[in-house]
Amino acid sequence: MHPMSRYTRYAITRLRSLGGARTTAWALNNKGQVTGLSYLSGDNNYHAFLYTDGRMNDLGTLGGANSSGVAINDSGHVVGSSDVGGSSARGGFLYKGGPMIDLGTDSVPNGINDSGQMTGLGKLAPAPTLAGQAINNLGQIAGFTEGAPPSHAFLFANGVTTNLGTLGFTSQAAGVNDKGQAVGSSFVSFPAPEFPVLFTDGRIENLGSLGGTRGVARAINNRGEVVGYSFISENAEERAFLYRDHTLLDLNDLIDPESRITLEFATGINEAGQIVANAGSGESYLLTPAPKT
Repeated sequence: MHPMSRYTRYAITRLRSLGGARTTAWALNNKGQVTGLSYLSGDNNYHAFLYTDGRMNDLGTLGGANSSGVAINDSGHVVGSSDVGGSSARGGFLYKGGPMIDLGTDSVPNGINDSGQMTGLGKLAPAPTLAGQAINNLGQIAGFTEGAPPSHAFLFANGVTTNLGTLGFTSQAAGVNDKGQAVGSSFVSFPAPEFPVLFTDGRIENLGSLGGTRGVARAINNRGEVVGYSFISENAEERAFLYRDHTLLDLNDLIDPESRITLEFATGINEAGQIVANAGSGESYLLTPAPKT
């Protein structure tokens, strides 16, 4: 039996672009909707998009040239940032099905939960020295400290900030599930190695690597499945990974090898096990667990 045969395999769906050559997916919800950025025809500018059932919806901008969606909840509400018309500023937006809602240049969101609570930078930060990166449905926020180094990952809950620790130098959290488990990365020393990590109940777990000395965990679902990226041997290239059952798996081993796709970084995973991942060629894919035969 092939050693990978016991793991779930995935059917892949390519997310089309908004007319240009490159698309980057940053997040998905439990309905399989995806957001990120996609280049327009000519490849000079990019817009935030909402992907739903095979359709790419251009979310526009706040009047400027470029925008990007970074998080989405189960209502299909998207948050992100956009160039602001008439200035060089970048501002936060909320999309709820109509025109973008301008959140201001001092409120840049990185996460939104199913209640519509947001976290991010500026006025959306849980505290002036904290950069919120993700928020779960309990209102718990994960992110990293700003200001004097070394920075560290934190979990903010009920008005209390908890230092999540490091593997030796610095750390950051990028995702959090509804059990309060956070994921991100930590440097053992500087400038390397940096490993993907899982923070659970005051413990930090090194998730390992695919052969290299750099990696980051980006998202986690309530089953504790984690996605992100890891460099392979000699840090020559990066590969998207799935961490489950205490094993770090190269996602490229779990898709049809005839697809000739190399998935370099995964950015989201939902409760159905669907994953969004990006290829170095500038294409984005939705991976759906294939029925077992």
